Amino acid sequence: MELKKLICQRLPRIKAFWNSPAGALINVTSVTSFKGKKARPLLEWNFPADLYQYLDTIIEDAGLHWMQRDEIDDDLLPSVQPWFGIAEHSAIMGGDIHFSDITSFQIPFVTDWDRLDSIELSQDNKWFKILMDSFCYLKEKAKGRFLVRLRGGESPMDMANAIRGNEIFSDLYDYPDEVKKLFGICEKGLLWYFENQKKYSDFLDGGWISGYNVWMPGNSAGHLSEDATVMCSPQMYREFGRPFTAHFCAGHDNVLIHLHGAGRHAFEEIVSIPQFTVIELTNDPKQPGGMELFREYENIFKNKIVMLHLTKKEFDDNRDFLKSKKIIIDYAAASVEDAKTMIKSVREL
Repeated sequence: MELKKLICQRLPRIKAFWNSPAGALINVTSVTSFKGKKARPLLEWNFPADLYQYLDTIIEDAGLHWMQRDEIDDDLLPSVQPWFGIAEHSAIMGGDIHFSDITSFQIPFVTDWDRLDSIELSQDNKWFKILMDSFCYLKEKAKGRFLVRLRGGESPMDMANAIRGNEIFSDLYDYPDEVKKLFGICEKGLLWYFENQKKYSDFLDGGWISGYNVWMPGNSAGHLSEDATVMCSPQMYREFGRPFTAHFCAGHDNVLIHLHGAGRHAFEEIVSIPQFTVIELTNDPKQPGGMELFREYENIFKNKIVMLHLTKKEFDDNRDFLKSKKIIIDYAAASVEDAKTMIKSVREL
């Protein structure tokens, strides 16, 4: 794998896609047949003591993956990012993290409203330091092999949910002023978080690579999650969550938003934020899949780039529908040959 060569081959294709009214990109993000090391569970690492050893495994795993995909001519850019589950997005504001094997959870620390004024944005925060040290280390160690992409983040409402816990949903009714104050603090934290990520991530030919490995032009950010909408009505989101998310987005050209089917009652409120130009539809158990959601909410996704996780059959079955759309397909291939077949199909769309 030659980094400069791949960028020269793929970035013009990606930029042409952004400048077109319709089209498709495909990112083959995993290949089942590839050889690789079994991942050590997150809860077995001790941070920050094991930080650099952990980051070395991120670079090593990426190296093993890219060594085996020379024949895969998709639109993925070779990049790495620091990753500690999901809780790092809110732990930069305070508190600590509980790890499971495959992800992490914020331990709520605003357990009463008197603690609101104790929240501060500090470069001495444990998880802020871990993340920024991680970006610096990856930037140095991966130089010439991989780009460093953004980590992503959570909406102000999601950050507040993590910091306060699920009491936040009854707080919308019982403590509306305190909730809005907390959301405002989280919006400032989110902006500060991305500003600092960008100090160490690669700005590539006029754009940033999001946490989901999607290059976006201009002053872009992503991904953002808006998961807490699953637990509240569109009206409550419109009053409490949307103003702070929209205010953050207003300072950007393009933002990638990550959505779940269980929160589809709020899709229209979320997607109407104009800077949400890339909409990632997640496939969840016991919920409609991304393709089904795309069809159901086609009208509100008009003029958006929709990111889908599709099987080859789903793509083939919906080919006519997708022809006029602007989509990014995240594909999990069984083998190199499977990846090549899917790429050919997407190129012929």
